[in-house]
Amino acid sequence: MLEDHFEDVLSKAILGSHFTTERLSELSGISESKIHSLLSGEFDTDAMCNLAPHLGLDPQKWIQLPQYSPTSQCPERLRVFTSPFGELGVNSYAVETAESWLIFDTGTEARELVGATQDKPRQLFITHNHPDHISCIDAIRSQHCYRPGELERPLAIEDITITPLAVPGHAYPATAYCIEGLSLPLCVVGDSLFAGSMGRCQTPESFLEAKLAIQRNLLTLPPETVLCPGHGPLTTVEQERENNPFF
Repeated sequence: MLEDHFEDVLSKAILGSHFTTERLSELSGISESKIHSLLSGEFDTDAMCNLAPHLGLDPQKWIQLPQYSPTSQCPERLRVFTSPFGELGVNSYAVETAESWLIFDTGTEARELVGATQDKPRQLFITHNHPDHISCIDAIRSQHCYRPGELERPLAIEDITITPLAVPGHAYPATAYCIEGLSLPLCVVGDSLFAGSMGRCQTPESFLEAKLAIQRNLLTLPPETVLCPGHGPLTTVEQERENNPFF
């Protein structure tokens, strides 16, 4: 199940474009009442095709979003933990090395994560400072906590290399962590990108900044790279290139 439905994509695109529904209606020829119906979850292919160009959305990817179900192989040594938040929860990730655990974000409830990683020292990496991603920092006793923006160059930990990638827009600062050394390349992206969507941005400037950062820093990664979002299912660079209506 995706984090965002087609109406969530519309809401985020309207907010990011800073359009009122009245202005969007004038530009597209779609009535305000129809736009509000779409925002309420009433699917309309013709209306979506007309609205998409004004919102920077790919119409076919947007229309096909309800059928999109990303598939991704979970790399060896990666564990996913989901704690309560919203409809689907919030994700934390743990990568095991021979001598340590590398933890990415904390979630809202960390008992399972803490229990599963208590046998080795931990290093903690935070993608962004929203409460659902950092509320358990104190519970996860780590040798070091890398806050977003703190790691400025690749970091080698045993056989793993972690490369920080700036992904501002949804939050400031915000860092994605590209991980090499597992059975598949991996990138923990926080709330910058979801399967079929992206993080909510409050202004046109942050919306544009977010899209550019995703295009330059995430979607240029090798196509088989597994993307680990803060909410919703794992996906891959290739699948997001082919299915994400924002790109």
